[in-house]
Amino acid sequence: MPQVDLRVQAAINERMPSLRYLKEVLPPCTNLDPREHEVVVEYGQTKWANVGLAVCECRGPVENRCANHGKVLDRQISEDQRLDLLAVLKELKPPPYRRPSYWADLVLWHALLEDKLAASASSCDVVALVYVQDNMEPLCLIGKGTRRGGVVHYTLWQDVIMSTLEEWRNPVSHTAPLRFVRWHPGLDHWVHTHEDDIIKLAPSECTLYHEVGVTDMPRLPYWQARVRAGRSKAGLLKRERTPEVVMPRKKAKRAGYRDVADISDDETRKYVEILD
Repeated sequence: MPQVDLRVQAAINERMPSLRYLKEVLPPCTNLDPREHEVVVEYGQTKWANVGLAVCECRGPVENRCANHGKVLDRQISEDQRLDLLAVLKELKPPPYRRPSYWADLVLWHALLEDKLAASASSCDVVALVYVQDNMEPLCLIGKGTRRGGVVHYTLWQDVIMSTLEEWRNPVSHTAPLRFVRWHPGLDHWVHTHEDDIIKLAPSECTLYHEVGVTDMPRLPYWQARVRAGRSKAGLLKRERTPEVVMPRKKAKRAGYRDVADISDDETRKYVEILD
C-alpha cells in the first residue's frame, strides 16, 4: 500500500466524526464464522474515489472477507463538510500523492457537489449596511443569502443591491466603477472586497460596508456593535480563518494606498485600516 499523504490525512481527520459514532453503524459480518468489523477511513492510497469516506473492514482472512467488507458507512461527514474538504484538497500543491489526475478528480467532484448543494439550498434575507456618502447614515439594503448547513453564503454584488447603490452616485463626480470595503468583525478592521467575494455569515448576522472614498461615517461604532451582536449569537466572536487577503500597512503604503485619518472621532478612527 502506498504511504499516506499526510496533508490529505490531516484534512480528513479534522472533519471526521468520532470513532464511537461511526462504530454504531458498522454492518454485521455475513460469514458463517463471523469476524470482527472495524471502521477504516479512506485517505486515498488504495481507492481514490472513496477519499474522505469511512468504510467497513472485515477482519477475516483476505480470501474470505464478508460481503460488507469495503461498504461505505451510513454515517459520514456532512455534504457541506465534504465540499469544504474537496476545496482544501484541490488546492494542495503538489496535488495529493503527486498525481495530477487526482487534482482533476477533485475539481470535478467539488463542482458537482457544489451544484447539488446550490440546487437544494434555501435562500434567506441578509441586511447590508452601506455608507455611500460622507456625513450620511448607511443605507439599509436587503439582499439574498443562501443557507449552507449552519452558515449563510452572501455577496453584496446582487442586481437589486447594485441598482440601488448606483442611484445614489453622482454621475459627474463618480465615473469609476463601484468599489467597497467591508468591516470584518472577526478581524476588527476593514478588508478589501470585490464582486467575486462570497462571504460566510451566521444566520442572524448583518454586514457593514462603505464605498471607497467615504471617510466621514456617522455612528460607525454603533453600527459595528450591531454587526458584532448578530455574530455573537452564533458564537463567532473569536478571530477566524478568512478567505480575504488583508494587505499589511507598510505594503499598502508602498502600493500607493493612504491612511484614512479624516474621521470624526477617536473611537471611530481606531477601527479604520488602510483604505484607498
